[in-house]
Amino acid sequence: MLSNRGSTKASLMIIFFFVFLACIIFCLIAFSGKLFFNSSNSYESEFENATEKYLKDYYGDLLEGESLIVRLLTLENLDYLKLDNCRGYSIATKEKKLDIKAYLKCDNYESKNYDINNE
Repeated sequence: MLSNRGSTKASLMIIFFFVFLACIIFCLIAFSGKLFFNSSNSYESEFENATEKYLKDYYGDLLEGESLIVRLLTLENLDYLKLDNCRGYSIATKEKKLDIKAYLKCDNYESKNYDINNE
């Protein structure tokens, strides 16, 4: 009877281990976009920085209250930035300070509120 209890505990521990392992694998797969492809935020930051450089080079200083859409293709053609397998645009506005928001659509990522009409 004692050996039966020992093997039952061992079996339960093995089952618990595999359930725990399955949960970890599931979480890694489910959140892989955040864990392994977290370059989306860095892509957007790179895009915003390239947009700012482009605006300084070609537009000087935007007027107060003005807004401008800069397409990723424009920045790529002028060698400001190269993002493989992505399309996108950034919107630059100036109230008191310059604000740039990048929107990307890549193979594995799409920015929230991405609007294909601005592409």
